[in-house]
Amino acid sequence: MMKKSILLILIAAGLLFSAEFKLVSYNADMMDMDARQSKITDDSGNRTGLLKIYSDQTGLQIQSNMGVVQTDKTHTGEFWAYLSQGEKWVKISKEGFAPFEFVLEPGIESDTVYLLKLQTISDGSVMGDLHKISFKFNVTGVYVAKGTAAPVLSSGKTSENWLAMGDHEFTFIKEGFVDNKEKISVTGDKEIDIELIPGSNQTKLKLPAIVSITSDPQGAEIFLNGQKFGMTPMQESLIAGEYSLTLRKNFYYPLDKSFTVKEGQTMEIPSIKLTPKFGYYSVKSDQKGVKLYLDGAYLAENSVAKTKIESGKHIFKAELDMYHTETQEIEFKDGDEKDIMFKMKPNFGKLIIKSEPSDAVIWLNGKQVGKTPYSIEQARSGKYVVKLTMELWSDYEDQVEVFDSKTTDKTLVMNKNFGTIVIKAKDCDIFVNGEKKGKSEFKGNLPPGKYTVTAKRAKHRDHEKEIYVNIGREQEIDLTPDPIMGSVNIFSEPIETNGAAILINDEEKGKTPAVIPLLIGDYKMKLTLSGYLDSSEQFTLSEGENKTIRLTMQTYEGSQSSKRDFWKKQKWYALGAFAVSAGAGSYFYWAGNDYYDQYENEPLTSSTAKVEGLREDAITMDKYRDVSFSVSLVPLYWFFHSWYKESSYK
Repeated sequence: MMKKSILLILIAAGLLFSAEFKLVSYNADMMDMDARQSKITDDSGNRTGLLKIYSDQTGLQIQSNMGVVQTDKTHTGEFWAYLSQGEKWVKISKEGFAPFEFVLEPGIESDTVYLLKLQTISDGSVMGDLHKISFKFNVTGVYVAKGTAAPVLSSGKTSENWLAMGDHEFTFIKEGFVDNKEKISVTGDKEIDIELIPGSNQTKLKLPAIVSITSDPQGAEIFLNGQKFGMTPMQESLIAGEYSLTLRKNFYYPLDKSFTVKEGQTMEIPSIKLTPKFGYYSVKSDQKGVKLYLDGAYLAENSVAKTKIESGKHIFKAELDMYHTETQEIEFKDGDEKDIMFKMKPNFGKLIIKSEPSDAVIWLNGKQVGKTPYSIEQARSGKYVVKLTMELWSDYEDQVEVFDSKTTDKTLVMNKNFGTIVIKAKDCDIFVNGEKKGKSEFKGNLPPGKYTVTAKRAKHRDHEKEIYVNIGREQEIDLTPDPIMGSVNIFSEPIETNGAAILINDEEKGKTPAVIPLLIGDYKMKLTLSGYLDSSEQFTLSEGENKTIRLTMQTYEGSQSSKRDFWKKQKWYALGAFAVSAGAGSYFYWAGNDYYDQYENEPLTSSTAKVEGLREDAITMDKYRDVSFSVSLVPLYWFFHSWYKESSYK
């Protein structure tokens, strides 16, 4: 009997799981390059992050919300899991241990290493020796008898038992079915299907008794002969015999006792008072946004009011981005009330990076972050690889370290990687290695090396040079493209026109006769002389060509131009006369209408003379109108005639 009691106590103590994991710490390690160097990607092609789990246990299994991409178990004391970017939940399992579920805050980022340190917690040597065995029946109402203990009715088609490692004898009994005797070998948690076959059962069950079990407080789990049976308060019929009873409830010590009931007996077990196994705690922090954890499970943000906690050792943790994670291991004895305060320590300092010259592109730990001068008010403490890049300057790389609550101010001096050239070429487009850089003059810095500089100008031969640029040296280059020339001999005829002004592309170039050197190309030439009509000609001059042009000039009098000008004047005179006569006709038209309206609207009382006068005035205006419009036809005709004559003289 004593052995049974001890076993039941052990079963009750280890009923849920044999051992468990407790969180020690969780943080990102920005200096660890293992994730970046692995270059492992998930199914979407995105780079993964790396979760390193530190534990004294082997054989760990891991699950995650988005699915574990890859694992690596080759590192002693470490279990590596590659997780997709954005992952925020993992579950770590091991046979004989309670599953450890953990929320990853912050979530996993690609190319980043995270460290999760776990501690193994157990309560006595029996932890790890008991395993959950569930029997699944093909019928309901099966009695389960372990060894010689009284049979206990199963719940539905399932019976839950917690057994030590080794072999155990069970008998499964149901009226109208053949007894099923099984030898169960326990090596770990498992489910076992038990089939009962219809027929005569060999075990004749005793008559039942009525048993009432209550507890203070209520809601305790009841285990009869090691089998989970129900919760208090309970009143059920039990097969007569001896029973070991264990009550278990969170925050209370498990209680073990035994009782015997006879056939047909009604037994009320005195209410069993459970001994409290808890204290109380409250948690506060001195910063806003602090995430609080208890034994690895998230509690709340900033503070927790007075809350019940199971007696024993517990680990409280406070996390806040940019602050050191703080942990406190506190032991609670029954009835303790403890106030826990977290004073968060900054895990950052101020970082200032300047450069000479300024405006350099700055990279921190391989990531481009801006240009100098650059500062971060809250840079996470630790070492940073700083790289500066700038066109025409040599790259600069150094390591700086940021300390908690301190300012790190660094000025980094870069080295020149260029020389300076000044190119002068008046009215020319300037090119360096075929790329246009300016016009007339260019000054710029170039990396050291060999370059081709060219000056280009229309109708000139390109002037090109090869130069060498040396670091720190300034040099000046003059380029002068050679003009590509031809010439034109210009004569005006008759000879009396010698001295006519020569305009080429509207620019005066001298007087006839003349020999004029010109750049190659297309030109428009005009000769002008008082008393003569202008004479024009277009010509094209090619390289080395000497072109002769003779232009005949005509006097103005008797020329086509003088005749055209005469008819042009006649045209405008006629148009003016037409406008005057047509305007007069329009005036008389409106005046006649006005007199007629007055005549029509004159009252009957008006004198006959006044009425007759208005009528005569209206008739007179109509006559003037007709005469004016008729007269206007003459200048209109002359206008069109003059227009025609003007256009006939080219």
